[in-house]
Amino acid sequence: MIGLQDITGTILQWLLDTSIQGSVLIAAVLLLRLWPGTKLPTVFRSGLWLLVLLRLSLPVLPESRLSVYNLVPDPQSTATLAPLTIPTYPVTAVAEPIVAESRSDAATEAAPGATTTTGARHKIDPLTTITLLWLVGTLIVGGRAARQAISIRRLISRCTPITDAAILAMLDRSRREMNVRRRVTISECPDLSIPSLCGLWQPRLLLPVEIDRHLTPGQLRMVILHELAHLKRHDIARNIWLTILRAIFWFNPLMWIIPGLMRADNEAACDERVLGRLQRRERVDYGHALLQIAGDRPATRLLPSGAAMADSRRQLQSRIRMIAGFRRPGLIRIGAGIGLLAVVMLTFLTKAEGVMTQTDKNPPVKAGQVVLLTDIDSLFYDVIREVRQNHQPRSWAYTEMVAMRAAGWSEIDYGTLMTVSGFGPSFGYHHNEKFWVHYVMPTGALDRIAHATGYGMELLRIDDVEEYWQTLKKSIDVGKPVHSCHFEEILLVGYREDGVRENRRVHPLALPIFVKPGTWWTWKEFETWFREESNGVLLRHTERVDPLPPAASAREVMASIVELALDDPRDKQQWAGDAVWGLNGLETYARDVADLSKAPGFFHSGWHGCHNIYPQLTARQHTGRWLEEKSALFDGRTGEYMRQAASEYRKAHQAWLEYGRQLGDGSPEDAWGNDNCRTAGAKAIFDAIEHERTAVDLVQKALSVS
Repeated sequence: MIGLQDITGTILQWLLDTSIQGSVLIAAVLLLRLWPGTKLPTVFRSGLWLLVLLRLSLPVLPESRLSVYNLVPDPQSTATLAPLTIPTYPVTAVAEPIVAESRSDAATEAAPGATTTTGARHKIDPLTTITLLWLVGTLIVGGRAARQAISIRRLISRCTPITDAAILAMLDRSRREMNVRRRVTISECPDLSIPSLCGLWQPRLLLPVEIDRHLTPGQLRMVILHELAHLKRHDIARNIWLTILRAIFWFNPLMWIIPGLMRADNEAACDERVLGRLQRRERVDYGHALLQIAGDRPATRLLPSGAAMADSRRQLQSRIRMIAGFRRPGLIRIGAGIGLLAVVMLTFLTKAEGVMTQTDKNPPVKAGQVVLLTDIDSLFYDVIREVRQNHQPRSWAYTEMVAMRAAGWSEIDYGTLMTVSGFGPSFGYHHNEKFWVHYVMPTGALDRIAHATGYGMELLRIDDVEEYWQTLKKSIDVGKPVHSCHFEEILLVGYREDGVRENRRVHPLALPIFVKPGTWWTWKEFETWFREESNGVLLRHTERVDPLPPAASAREVMASIVELALDDPRDKQQWAGDAVWGLNGLETYARDVADLSKAPGFFHSGWHGCHNIYPQLTARQHTGRWLEEKSALFDGRTGEYMRQAASEYRKAHQAWLEYGRQLGDGSPEDAWGNDNCRTAGAKAIFDAIEHERTAVDLVQKALSVS
């Protein structure tokens, strides 16, 4: 299921990308309009605005080597939002090649933390906030247009149909002359000062009252021809189209500039169409008619969808000059206009070659280009939303949840995975100048997961980037994502391979703070990540294995709870240095928290980062729930000890929540510089440790009598 954050992110990304590229095209059109010596027929100048409307409306652009965006990085980078419909995820071969987005452009916004801690500050998703602001602006601008529509309908209701046989006959002759087949009604309006055309489905020509007294019959015919030219060119539909787009892109200043320019070019195009049907001596009368209509009459504001003959006095002078110097366009000018429109279409209404966007749906299949696990993007963010409802996500656990659910283990939940793997009790603390907190993959985690769930995994350490590349390809080819689990957890779910090493691309998934949704790494970026961050670690699903009997698996997990709480994981010492582990590490951490002399050091205001203890990351509530559930597998004292241990873990969790209120995400901004918060936070940790030591002792007793 696609969540609100995915939808808002998609909307904002499309709005931003389309607005930017639309602005580039608008700037190009403005330059072409102002270019000295431009002698294009006005119909082609008007056609340029039609291309602008088209660009602002298209969700998908075709690729072209001629695209102007080949000269700059394409701004579009988005996440696949395919809905989750099946429990296993197919491999899709995609024909479209990919332009990678630099990892340096990764989103800077951190993922929201858990909001379950009492007193925690509720964080508002910026994407949702911005989307709501955009929606409010759209409703305001759209409401303004709706009010104008209502006012024009009221104006029309006060109009009287014209019954003068001569004017009706003139309208019929003009329709045949302009080759207009649609029925057009004609009315006179007491509140109107200039002839106008309105009505998309039922076109209506509105004339000022007694206009025939101010114009000669020949001039009135020219006025009717002009308004019918608007109908022939579908200018009403264009104006409605522009009104809708202006409501959508109201935040773009250019959208408030182009309506007047577009209408001026539309009016000039209609003038040109009418002048082409007039004799030379009649063109003077056409100019006089325009002056007569626009002269001293007050301008009438019409609905944006309307088409008025004298829409703006500011354009009157240039229109008169055009009428005076009118020459029918020759083949060279027509050819130049067609060529210009074609060039603009090929360069501005196309995307850079090799770009895949979120709106490319169901691309054709071609082997040897892109292989992408199409549905895992959606599943990834679904899992994160699910976990965030009750927990501060531990990146290894939710990342592996995605891989497990993608493989068909839909029953797995976050709490069980945290407890079985041992990630909750696995805690290391550097008691030196760094003051780093470590949460690492505990010893035996993969075996315990396999024994409890039947989900087989293998952890590889590969020193050669080419070997790593070939391994991830083989895994993705059979529908299995690759999980890299060293510093920041990354899922690799797609690749491009066309035979050229430098053209290779990799599609990673991680929290937006680490990897921007929709990113495709270049080969150079992939090599850098492999060398500096992955440490060559690769975790992948192998096959379904036979799990242990539930009671045996539970004993194995309980043994790991005791071991991780009381012993140092020696296999981690190679990279974790002098870290102190388990409950001893927590006690050392608590003593440093309580030592107010360390306030000027690493403990400081803003100590809310990944090196602090998040109360939910300790996972004590998960351990307690798991022990309570598994106690039903055992009779007598074993089950009773497990239930007592579960109660102690729940008390420990409450103490951790108190720590969070003092020094965690729910604490004041200056908590780490506040003596009272530091003292209360340390006391909460010591309280939690006391309950945990009691719980571990009870788990040991349960194991001894089981």
